[in-house]
Amino acid sequence: MAPPAGLSAVLAAARLNADTCNELPASEQGSCFLQILLYVVLQPVLALLLGGAVADLLLGDRIEAPLIVKVVC
Repeated sequence: MAPPAGLSAVLAAARLNADTCNELPASEQGSCFLQILLYVVLQPVLALLLGGAVADLLLGDRIEAPLIVKVVC
């Protein structure tokens, strides 16, 4: 028969006392949306798509440029 896997109850209690609970740090309320927005705005793909829309407008393609902008926004 194989020995039991995992920590003993005594060792688990000692580690819990030494290291405390395994929890994520509390985040600020309301900043989640702004963090996501900043993350999205700073993506290089967004700049490439908007640049492509501007290039389409400069080249005279008045159908595809608004479609690209609509997909991005």
